[in-house]
Amino acid sequence: MIVIQGIDQKAGEMYYIASPENPAERYLYKTKISGKGEQTLLSPKDMPGTHLYDVSKDLKWAIHSYQTYERPPVYSLISLPSHDTVKVLEDNTELTDRLAQIEKQPVEFFRISIGEGIVLDGYCIKPPDFNPDKKYPLLFYIYGEPAG
Repeated sequence: MIVIQGIDQKAGEMYYIASPENPAERYLYKTKISGKGEQTLLSPKDMPGTHLYDVSKDLKWAIHSYQTYERPPVYSLISLPSHDTVKVLEDNTELTDRLAQIEKQPVEFFRISIGEGIVLDGYCIKPPDFNPDKKYPLLFYIYGEPAG
């Protein structure tokens, strides 16, 4: 669990963000506060990436942001817990179309073991005309979330 989005005392449920399989992705779940029963994935299963939510106090609505490394965010008003889209607020079509015109390499994801059972996730973005025989400057960006 990364962050609690809300607690429904009457239903005995908690809504939260987690990334159980890939730390670079975020999904909305709900589960019983009692700890009994299964957790329920509310984010669409067919949309791997980062799902962020601004959930209403009554837990019936949320502003949903969805993005991937290749796709700018799409913002929608959704109903909960069904995750039905009520209205697309911004689909970033113009930006997506402009980005599609830029020549680029695919993002490469990797994992590095640093010992003692600790594995770090990373990704590499290479120049469009990447040549493995050529030397390039390197930029490291340390992202310390969620515990940073």
